[in-house]
Amino acid sequence: MEIGNKLPAEKGKPKASPAKAADKVAKAAPPPPANVKVKADGKGHAMAGLTLNQIAQSINKADPGGILRLDEVVLVARASTGVFPIDYQTGGGWLRGRINIVWAKEGAGKSLLCYLTIAADQVINPNKYQVIIDIEGRLDREWITSLVPQPDKVVIIQPVTVEEAIDKAEAVIMGVDVSIVIFDSIAMLTTENELNSAAEKASVGGASNPIGKLMRKMTARLNELKRLNRHPAVILVNQVRHAIGQLWGNPEKQPGGNAPKFMSSMTLWLHSKNESEKSSQIVNWKATTCTLHKWTTKVLAVTSEYNVCTANVFDPGTGEIHYKPGDVYDWPLVKRELERLGLLVKDAKEGYNVMIYKEPKWFRVLSDVQDYYLAPENKLEYFKLKQALIEVALVKTHGIPPQPQPA
Repeated sequence: MEIGNKLPAEKGKPKASPAKAADKVAKAAPPPPANVKVKADGKGHAMAGLTLNQIAQSINKADPGGILRLDEVVLVARASTGVFPIDYQTGGGWLRGRINIVWAKEGAGKSLLCYLTIAADQVINPNKYQVIIDIEGRLDREWITSLVPQPDKVVIIQPVTVEEAIDKAEAVIMGVDVSIVIFDSIAMLTTENELNSAAEKASVGGASNPIGKLMRKMTARLNELKRLNRHPAVILVNQVRHAIGQLWGNPEKQPGGNAPKFMSSMTLWLHSKNESEKSSQIVNWKATTCTLHKWTTKVLAVTSEYNVCTANVFDPGTGEIHYKPGDVYDWPLVKRELERLGLLVKDAKEGYNVMIYKEPKWFRVLSDVQDYYLAPENKLEYFKLKQALIEVALVKTHGIPPQPQPA
């Protein structure tokens, strides 16, 4: 005797076996990718039988730039650091469309380098904006105003938490007129949970996880902007922490987890000391050494040295101001490389020719060359001279001819 109620089978419709139904589901064709129209081969396999070029055409029709050949990949554009020795060292400066890091101990000039970057970018791109995400909340308006030519083009964001920083950074980086985004500094980012928790509650890992999310979002947005031919530079300022109990190797570490280090395309380490005149205790110069810790493109040197003026330097004889805050003493390096690369030559008339122009520019004496390029009205021409130096040096060092780069 059977236990339970038995449902009567439908008349005229034999019941399908479970095994045959499962086979039918397993053989169902997978749906084609969204927004992509392709021809099937009759067996349910989309794109089967098509060449790679045909597949690329189908994908690029719905998603322009989704598949590229190597010669279609945009060149790595550069953003000048405002310090020619670093520009020369790195082969052009910060990498645009990428994440860059500058880290150092306190007082090494990390923020100062970012302000000099803004100043140089405003000379090159006068219609663009530069964004500073001031996480530490210690930005000095008067100091920045004295360094940059267009203070009204600098936008400041002062987030309270890392979640707020992520949302606002993701929004501003999509602006069509945004050239540079600076985080100063990611070591000070705090989460909402940490902010609202009691002081005695331990916070293992801190902001490492959300900082990793910030890096992933920035990388994704930068890749998205490349398809629109926009290449803002993202610069992360970071601090130094020490590994407790480490006996071997360098105990100095970057806070914020490993995501920034891995996602950075260029990492700079700064070490500086203050220099002052004998007759005064005021610091006039910040002598800095820059070391490349990581790079993913062609460079010209691993280390560089430069001096940045931090207070007015007067001529002892005339009392005129020779250097003002933000000036970088780089002419000796420019002169040396001009001569080494054969771009500054002495002619039969006992004059000097600068060979970067279609028609060489002639100067009567060597001091005239320096006076011409260091004049305030020739600031942009002096920058173009230094860019030409870098291009020639890259050709001689790596054998790659210069090509037009995206803005």
